[in-house]
Amino acid sequence: MLFSKQKGMLQIYLIGAIALLATLSIGYFYIDSLKNKLEVAELNQKTLKGVVDAEQEKTKKLQADIDTAKEIQGKMFTELALAKQDRIRLEKQFTETKTGKVRDFGNLAAKKPGLVENAINKGTRDSFRCNEILTGSPLTKAEESGAVKNSICPDLIGKKK
Repeated sequence: MLFSKQKGMLQIYLIGAIALLATLSIGYFYIDSLKNKLEVAELNQKTLKGVVDAEQEKTKKLQADIDTAKEIQGKMFTELALAKQDRIRLEKQFTETKTGKVRDFGNLAAKKPGLVENAINKGTRDSFRCNEILTGSPLTKAEESGAVKNSICPDLIGKKK
């Protein structure tokens, strides 16, 4: 009987040891699984951080491009306004005298064709010279000194001084 009692106790200890070993094994594999999941999550986080950083860089570049476009647009509107003023000034040369009286350019051309032809030829030469200056041609000494006047773009010659 003593032997059977010891055998029963041994079986209980053995079952307890097996249960303990099984619990420890399950705990080990569970913790190992959690570690693997954590490593995967960390890799995913690094990947997502890289994507977020790349998107932030794209956003910064896009904002810089938008700012540049706004600046260019502002310059364009300024230049357009200046061109409109130049057009109005040029129209006045044909429709008004220097004193502000109304001028009928067609009637003047019919009465004094030589005078109108000379004025148009001088205006054409001045216009061509304006284009030359705009494309980088230096001012002549006469233009720099003010001896030669350009009625088409006097402000352009003034800017080059």
